[in-house]
Amino acid sequence: SFSSSLLTETFHNMVEWIQRFHQRHEALKNYVHTAFRYPLPPWGRHLMGFLYFTVPVIGGYNVMQWAISKSHDSIGEHGEKLEIKSVTGLGDKRIVDGKEERVGSGGIGGGVRLAVSDEKFQQQNKVMLEAFLKSEKRKLRKTERNEKKKKKKEQESTTTTTTTTLTTTQEQR
Repeated sequence: SFSSSLLTETFHNMVEWIQRFHQRHEALKNYVHTAFRYPLPPWGRHLMGFLYFTVPVIGGYNVMQWAISKSHDSIGEHGEKLEIKSVTGLGDKRIVDGKEERVGSGGIGGGVRLAVSDEKFQQQNKVMLEAFLKSEKRKLRKTERNEKKKKKKEQESTTTTTTTTLTTTQEQR
């Protein structure tokens, strides 16, 4: 059929593009590795580090921008193209044609157990998160106090050593 031949042609074009890309990359790699001496000088190492860092970052940013534009095309910038604008049901339940159904495990073959997030679990998670953050804040304050004490002891030790040295020097004169 027409669609399968189009799909086959598209696949072959993609494979050819990947092969051409690979050949060009190998040629570039060969040029770079033969044109520059090894080991690289410090400026060359910094330049390569910068290059290896920025290429994935810039590539990732562009992929994200592309994905955002595709999302805006399909559902609108704020979801205005969606047929159903709000979610019905809560947790592992959904409403279809006015009838509530359970979603997830329990069907044929067991299915997948979905994360349930009803109001009880949300409140429980909120309490646990607050307790965790409170304990982390306490640990941070304790660490900061210990660091201050350590610095103060080091300063006192340095002051005592300096005073002793000055006293010994004056006595020798």
